[in-house]
Amino acid sequence: EVLVRTEVAHVLDDMVSDVESWWQLNSRRGVEWELHREAQRADALQRRVQELQDELTATTAALDHARNTARGARDRFLEGMTHVFQEVQQADALKQRLEEEQRKAAA
Repeated sequence: EVLVRTEVAHVLDDMVSDVESWWQLNSRRGVEWELHREAQRADALQRRVQELQDELTATTAALDHARNTARGARDRFLEGMTHVFQEVQQADALKQRLEEEQRKAAA
């Protein structure tokens, strides 16, 4: 009876040891699987960050182009307005000279 109990105890110890080993192995696999999933999530996030950075770069380039185009249009407009203003001044001066000559001719 003592021998049977001892043998049963050894068998139970072996079974517990086997279960613990199986649990550790599966736990390790579970941790490895979680690490793998986290690495995949990190890769996906990195790809999304890169996409957003690329989008930001493209948007910034488009904005810079729009600014430069607007500045060019503004500069051309101001040059045109300056030219028109000069022509108006010249026309006004010519009108005044013509009026003075007409007064002189009438006198």
